[in-house]
Amino acid sequence: MKKFCSLLLLIISFFFLKAEYKIYTDSTEIKLPQLVDKLQAYDVIFFGEIHDDSLLHNIEFQLLKKMFEKDPRLCVSLEMFERDVQHLLNNYLQDQVSEKEFLQKSRPWPNYQTDYRPLVEFAKQNSLPVLAANVPRRYAALLNKHGKSVLDSLQAAEKEFIADSLVVTEGEYKERFLQTMASNMGLQQVSHIHHKMLESVYAAQCLKDDTMAESIANFIQKNPQTKVIHYNGEFHSDYHLGTAQKLKSMSPELKISVIATQPLSFGSELKLIDADKGDFIIVFHRKIKENQTKMPKFQYE
Repeated sequence: MKKFCSLLLLIISFFFLKAEYKIYTDSTEIKLPQLVDKLQAYDVIFFGEIHDDSLLHNIEFQLLKKMFEKDPRLCVSLEMFERDVQHLLNNYLQDQVSEKEFLQKSRPWPNYQTDYRPLVEFAKQNSLPVLAANVPRRYAALLNKHGKSVLDSLQAAEKEFIADSLVVTEGEYKERFLQTMASNMGLQQVSHIHHKMLESVYAAQCLKDDTMAESIANFIQKNPQTKVIHYNGEFHSDYHLGTAQKLKSMSPELKISVIATQPLSFGSELKLIDADKGDFIIVFHRKIKENQTKMPKFQYE
């Protein structure tokens, strides 16, 4: 009976995944196996997720498994862990510490157990490296509060956890960031006062991008035959901006692909709206609560 129930749940899960999303590239629909085939041409794959969407997390896991079946030379890179816990992550992957100790000391996100643990456990079971790619949030918070000059006062040991160079980019990424922040604050537009106030918040965002990009670039330099799948919030890679843009600037020779997402309400046609958002776009059904933003929130506590 238990085996029958497990099989039934597996079948239901399969049809749920099949029914609720489509994948597009160049405005053409493709299936997951085709996506896996096409991704073989890239060195780094960015998966821009919505952090609290269970369907996307299921797709992330299925993609990782199928990519591994195609070529096991993979590295899982995560925004969700920070550089200063890389040694703890490595120790856990090598069975040198228990999962309990690892989680007690590594500051996992609240949804780790349901959404990111499957990725880490798959990597552990198959001896894949996992990158704790992000900047420790305390340094982003310092930058947000005190400005860029505060980074110069850090000790050498602390500077190992942040990017060697902070590049606060102008242009499209900044404008999109400011617009998103204005939306999160309930503003119709960003005034001069708000613009000035958000400068340090944007610099902290860039510090995250620079650090994650550098983490990936450093890993590939040491492991040139290994493909990296980097999981981050959609804003860090949509339109090849953010972390994706920073990585391309650091390592122009790398072939970088962006998987973006397009959420739609249940019952609507799974139709591609913005083909420029990524090289591959997952169009899917998502319930959006009233007044809930589709963009990730930017927090530097």
